[in-house]
Amino acid sequence: MIKTDFPDTDKWPAFIVPWDDTSEGPTDMSFLLHKPAGTHGFIQARDGHFYLSTGARWKIWGQNMTLNAPLPPTEAARIIAGRMAKYGINCIRLHHIDHRWPEGILIRHSSGTAAPLGRDMGVPWDGRSESTRFLDPEAMNRLDWFIHCCKEEGIYIDLNLNVSRIFTAEDGVKDSDTIGFAKAVTYFDRRLIQLQKEYARQLLTHLNPFTGLRYADDPGIALVEILNENSLLAFWMRNKLNGQVKLGQTWGTIPSSYIDDLNRLWNMYLQRKYPTRSSMEKAWGQDLESGENHLEGTVRRLVCSEAGSVSSIRFTDEAAFYQEIEQNFFKEMKQYLKEELGCGQLIVGTSDCFSDVGGLALTESQTETDVIDGHAYWNSYWDTPNLRRNERSAKDWYKDWHLTMNAMVDHPEKSLPVRLSRNITAGKPFIVSEINEHFPSPFACECLPVNTAYALLQDWDGIFWFGYAGGDWEGVFHFDEHMPRELQLLKTQAVTRFEWMCSDPLKMIQSAQCALMFLRGDLSRAKKTIRRNISRTSVLEDCRSQLSNHFTPYGFSPLSPLYSLIHRIQIDCFHAEKDRIIPDIPVNLKIDNEKPICFESDTGEIIWHNEKKYSHVIISSEKQLGYVGYKKNIETSRFIYETVRFFSSLLLSSLDGKNIESSESILCVACSMVANTGMNLRTIQTPSGEACTIGNEWGQPPTRVEPGLGRIILKQIKPGKSYAIQPLDGRGQPLGLATSLSFGEKGLVIDLKEKYETIAYHIKAEK
Repeated sequence: MIKTDFPDTDKWPAFIVPWDDTSEGPTDMSFLLHKPAGTHGFIQARDGHFYLSTGARWKIWGQNMTLNAPLPPTEAARIIAGRMAKYGINCIRLHHIDHRWPEGILIRHSSGTAAPLGRDMGVPWDGRSESTRFLDPEAMNRLDWFIHCCKEEGIYIDLNLNVSRIFTAEDGVKDSDTIGFAKAVTYFDRRLIQLQKEYARQLLTHLNPFTGLRYADDPGIALVEILNENSLLAFWMRNKLNGQVKLGQTWGTIPSSYIDDLNRLWNMYLQRKYPTRSSMEKAWGQDLESGENHLEGTVRRLVCSEAGSVSSIRFTDEAAFYQEIEQNFFKEMKQYLKEELGCGQLIVGTSDCFSDVGGLALTESQTETDVIDGHAYWNSYWDTPNLRRNERSAKDWYKDWHLTMNAMVDHPEKSLPVRLSRNITAGKPFIVSEINEHFPSPFACECLPVNTAYALLQDWDGIFWFGYAGGDWEGVFHFDEHMPRELQLLKTQAVTRFEWMCSDPLKMIQSAQCALMFLRGDLSRAKKTIRRNISRTSVLEDCRSQLSNHFTPYGFSPLSPLYSLIHRIQIDCFHAEKDRIIPDIPVNLKIDNEKPICFESDTGEIIWHNEKKYSHVIISSEKQLGYVGYKKNIETSRFIYETVRFFSSLLLSSLDGKNIESSESILCVACSMVANTGMNLRTIQTPSGEACTIGNEWGQPPTRVEPGLGRIILKQIKPGKSYAIQPLDGRGQPLGLATSLSFGEKGLVIDLKEKYETIAYHIKAEK
């Protein structure tokens, strides 16, 4: 359903979540964290999950902090860490810190200027003339102190290694001016592998003076990630290995000099597999062209458009070649980190961020490390056509971006829980280290509650929302030029970029509530696990299937991914004798856009109603009740919800650990949208339909909220005890006076009234 007009957002009540708030109250979830982080030793991986040394299960409720965000001035570090702990954040992912100071921890340039980032990466800059092979002392001092402060608050660290370092000619890297972030090349170029190891050694053997530990020896650092969103296999499938370089692209094609290296490695691979040309001709048949001879190094690599016109053996040989490079790289790097550097942390290889390519082969490559990782976004600004392909500067481009007008509840078959379910693998912890629905989507209130509920059903081991805060990638979001750069996005009481959540009152309040749900385990794991056993040929052929089926998470498999909304689905084996699904279940579960369909989890705690104009998700467990979706009067056996908002989210959480019906302390969060003051939210027409945008009219502080107004009736609470509703402000403190609640014919009546001017309430039993 499309919302074709928006109200005057400046008429909504101002509602902020202060950057330095560490106050106690109903929204304070710091009690969920054990302090200090690492007090139980290194996090362990066992039986496919994370554990403490005590034997207790450990899960991640995390956030991403990018560029210089984790390098705040020392006087602010403890406040920032305490504030994150209040929202239940027990792990932060230090992401994109491999840049020059002041944007990251690499040695500053002698000119003092920062490197170009994001869309402007390809612009001229004299900083490429100097080496990036050293760490900056000031940056490391700030990072040391911030990690120490986080550790004291019970917040673990996920330390990323190679993300977006801009290598230079002085580093000994060829074609450094056109290599971009060196994605794909990092897997096979020996100089780049050497530089990655050097950086890892410098960072992990660095002694933090505040903890007295090398990073490699600090159990407060839970994870080390080798690469981010980087796959040679996916680059091949996206036709990025053709040498047609275009500057300013994060995922651009690799330079021709590296193509020559790759061609040489390809023919060497074929020589190991086929000792003679005749043996190769016997296997490939007519696919081996007359001028090709691997013994002479003349067998070419395929391009994507040829995937459907060659035999299985030629296609899978090449897919296996790329996968072997990935697997060998992860083996080498893990061995280096563990054995040579003595790294005590769990190792993450990379993330499956490519919803349309990669598939099974990329997931199998990740099994060479300790953890499987996935990324997924809904309603992303980068879905705007030509985001990374046009030649305009970042400031010009931001006049024209837009978000598609799609609610995830309308598309269960493409939803984030369904897409991410393709990666879950037996024996390996599964995390999602990037996930979000971007501001200012009118449906963003669905993101945290729906994904958290299904994360519990599918038994994920961790979620890192993207993200808490980060540097200003494109240089267009400076709200206060007089504030230090590294604090602008943390302190500004407005949403300062599409994905930053630290000042978004809707997502931060929801984050506290969903942290309670996730870390406490308020919804059950699925009762049934569907196990996928996959043959080696199918793993490789899945690459071809992904090329022809962009929205089929399971590729060639007849198993409908919609079953992931009902059961847990995991891959048991990548080298089975034949493909098999256990248990053998019907696979023809499909969406009919003209007929309502209901997906009920086998626990009975989540129900996804896909219904034209009225799609919604209901959450119902002992300690959680919720509704996400369009305006509709809902009645279940436990509650009634009558909402007046076009689209909204409601979640009630027991704070005292009792079931909702007997709880004497309930956090209620009811919300619809969030806005900055003075921003210009509007709809536009695009070739693919209606979209929303604010262009470059982001407004200014303070943030404003559209409360989720309506009426709730808790049917199973009977008269005999008195209850009151206390509206809360952005700090979780009382906002005005509490109001006594009354019982109606069907139960306890909770009216969420416009006069409350909030999205958060404390429902409490009166003494």
